[in-house]
Amino acid sequence: MKLTSFRAKDETHIKDLDEAGLITPEIEASLPPELKERLSRARER
Repeated sequence: MKLTSFRAKDETHIKDLDEAGLITPEIEASLPPELKERLSRARER
């Protein structure tokens, strides 16, 4: 949901979830390519 909307506050929430270890490799592998790209961009910032 957060990757679909991808507003500034959603990106912050994604970073928080990732830092807490809640975005597991299994979850990441199940994402479609567009959402994987958004996750990657959020991680870069």
